[in-house]
Amino acid sequence: PKNQLNVSLSLTSHKPSRSILSYNVDLSPYLDEFMYVGFSASTGLLASSHYIMGWSFKVNGQARSLDLFSLPTHPNPKKRTFGMILGSSVASICMFFVLVALAIYLVWWYKNRDVIEPWELDVGP
Repeated sequence: PKNQLNVSLSLTSHKPSRSILSYNVDLSPYLDEFMYVGFSASTGLLASSHYIMGWSFKVNGQARSLDLFSLPTHPNPKKRTFGMILGSSVASICMFFVLVALAIYLVWWYKNRDVIEPWELDVGP
């Protein structure tokens, strides 16, 4: 069909059988012979990675099919960085010292607490 925009997404390496978006629209007033096309993606406040492994685009005609075997593979997740390891180590050490300080305070408080003698219960406040 002429002037049809189709959008297909695939989570695997197989070509989707249907487009998730198909819309008849004439984009020729907005497209020049030479221009850049970009993509944008978002998840709101959550962190996420979006990858476009391949795409096919054609003005005035059917876009050619992608060779799925020539597309790049999905990038491996980043290894733990030095900063993350250092930050986790410092946080763990700080938590350890806070717990030791809390234990020392509780022992001190237990030894120095005001013990109520039996005669104090008879006399009253």
